[in-house]
Amino acid sequence: MSDHETHRIIDWLDSGLELFRVNEGRLTMQEVKILSLLAVARQRLSDDAESRRDRARGGAESGED
Repeated sequence: MSDHETHRIIDWLDSGLELFRVNEGRLTMQEVKILSLLAVARQRLSDDAESRRDRARGGAESGED
């Protein structure tokens, strides 16, 4: 998956998370579970994208020596 695609998905997840947060005091237990799953998915995608960027930077830096 490209960084662009990953960021599009993260943006979509952020929008969904914001909708849940707006209604945070009125969420059912099932909605709280969904909120948690979305938050975990967003974090994992973000971590994966950051790892790919770090590996790409490391490869570019080692090639510059």
